[in-house]
Amino acid sequence: MVSKRSRHTTIQSLTDLLLGLLPGDGIGREVIPAGRKILEALPKSLGLDFSFVHLDAGFDEFKKNGVALPEKTVETLKKECDGALFGAVR
Repeated sequence: MVSKRSRHTTIQSLTDLLLGLLPGDGIGREVIPAGRKILEALPKSLGLDFSFVHLDAGFDEFKKNGVALPEKTVETLKKECDGALFGAVR
């Protein structure tokens, strides 16, 4: 389980950032992992440290559960993540 994060943090103190990864469909499955690699390769001198959580969204999720963007995904993004990388959705 991901810990809850304060939504009232100044940008200067955001050195450990939790990003939600939502590949979605199609090319999103390729570009989201590439984007993650880029963020992980940033120089440590920037003082940024990224953590990632994989979240469900897209057509496969719709076929499984009848919803393309589950409420659990939305709540995790709102309450726990500092940002997100969102891929393509059909």
